[in-house]
Amino acid sequence: MGRAKGVLMERFDLDQNGAFAMLREASQEAHMKLRDVAAWLAEECDTLAAQAIGTAAYARPHLDAGDDPASSPPVLRAV
Repeated sequence: MGRAKGVLMERFDLDQNGAFAMLREASQEAHMKLRDVAAWLAEECDTLAAQAIGTAAYARPHLDAGDDPASSPPVLRAV
């Protein structure tokens, strides 16, 4: 959960309470457990970082997994 809060804090210039509130809102809107939302966000960041540094061997399986962007928590889709 710490990584997810850190991403939101950096991206949206939030404090820890604001980042947690954003995760909680996403959890409620998506009907997902808070820890699952945080894990999803951390995984997305890993995938994007792998793409950015060109480690296609890591990124490709995640990109080809057929993940539906609509299944991501609505509040965090723009992250």
